[in-house]
Amino acid sequence: MIDKYKFFALFSTLGAVERKHFRKFMESNAPQDSIPWLAFKHIDSLTLKNIKNFEDDIMDAYPTIFLKNAEDKRKDKKKDKNEEDMRKDMFNTFHDLHAKLKFFLIGEAFDDKDWISQLKWLEILNQKGLKKEHDAQINALFTTVQKHNMKSGMECAKGLMVAQYYRQFVISEAEHAHPAAMQNCVSLIHQLSNVLHLQSVIDNAVLTKLNPPQEGKKGQLSTTEKDLTSPNDALPQTDFPLLDLHKEINELFSSLSLEHYERAKDIFKKHAKSLDANDMHQLLRYLHRFVAIRSRMPNSSIKMTEMHQLNVLADHNNLFLQKGRLVNGLLGNIVYIACSVKAFQWARQFVKKHQDQLPKDQKDKLIILCDAIAAFEQKEYVRVIDLLEQVQYDNINDTTRAKLLVICSAYEIQDIVYVREQCLSLKRILEKKGSTGPIRAALAFTEIAKMLTDKKYGEQQILNAMEKSNGLYMKEWILEQLKKY
Repeated sequence: MIDKYKFFALFSTLGAVERKHFRKFMESNAPQDSIPWLAFKHIDSLTLKNIKNFEDDIMDAYPTIFLKNAEDKRKDKKKDKNEEDMRKDMFNTFHDLHAKLKFFLIGEAFDDKDWISQLKWLEILNQKGLKKEHDAQINALFTTVQKHNMKSGMECAKGLMVAQYYRQFVISEAEHAHPAAMQNCVSLIHQLSNVLHLQSVIDNAVLTKLNPPQEGKKGQLSTTEKDLTSPNDALPQTDFPLLDLHKEINELFSSLSLEHYERAKDIFKKHAKSLDANDMHQLLRYLHRFVAIRSRMPNSSIKMTEMHQLNVLADHNNLFLQKGRLVNGLLGNIVYIACSVKAFQWARQFVKKHQDQLPKDQKDKLIILCDAIAAFEQKEYVRVIDLLEQVQYDNINDTTRAKLLVICSAYEIQDIVYVREQCLSLKRILEKKGSTGPIRAALAFTEIAKMLTDKKYGEQQILNAMEKSNGLYMKEWILEQLKKY
């Protein structure tokens, strides 16, 4: 297969310009009668995407690549080798080509403005004994990093590598180093490592430690705002907004306090355009998580409207885009949140604004899903079923959302047979996809939906089943049905 050799997988990613440059690289670095050149020349003549039996094609080219001269070809050494030996020759040759391509791409990626590239160059200068130039450049690089307004965790990681290199340089030059040099180095290392440490702490809290408060009787959450720890005093602000933002969000998940949320959101608003979009998008997800948890608490002062406002803020700052495309899987969630707070006009405008940034092969189906979400929130249950009944989604998340809308809509119009059919259909789909948290939550919903249709379970039995289902989908909808049960 084409991915059996790493070279083929990597070479097939090259654009036309990169492929042209690699061809020139091979011409300059491989003799024209060498096996690597002949192998590359053959592969370069092919259209990789159109080859189904790639390995067989390479085997057919064995004499052209490995039998260099007319005498070899007359002897037809191919007949003297078994297929296993021939494949081994091919593997070794393309393994060497992969090394050459990797070397070429590393060279192409070298950017004299990139800090890591500059560190590599400094190491070369140091190895070559060019001390004067090395010392001048390390001092200049450290000053650049020190003055730079860090925009992302990745920049902090690169800056930390520069600071560490500079620290070793200062120690080696202790007799001649400026007195403030090490102090500046310590300060920078402290700031940058703090950001990276806080990112890890927050990730760990959200992914492994922080669970939504457990539900009590009658579907009420047992944790209340009074149970939360008191917030710390306002954290001192620095001239390093990325660090300030991570400090506030770390405190936010330690205390679940609104004060830290408001301060984090304020920093988020002020610096959303200047900090890295990927980092800000991740932090936005954590703010969403906080709002979701707080909004489920009894008598909470924070509502789902706040989550919609976060989305409005993020959209205003283009945080939902990656390389000009809408991040996969976001459209349905954003529209669902907007419609749940009755912001239907904003939802329509959002879809219209971003429809050309959706994958072409999924665009029409995703727009239908958004229409169905709006129809459901407007209690147009028959229209939901009409929209989604014949649509098949490629993504499991979209498939699940569509099925949930159909099941709930069928229940609302009391088509009990159809509810059970769709629950069984969704269950069969999900059971083939493993056992992730979202899949377990959706499976739990199908069981509770069937309990609602059976009419033989008491309200408390259903509430008990809900309590055992962490992250249950459509929880608010189920609680509404229990009021009419």
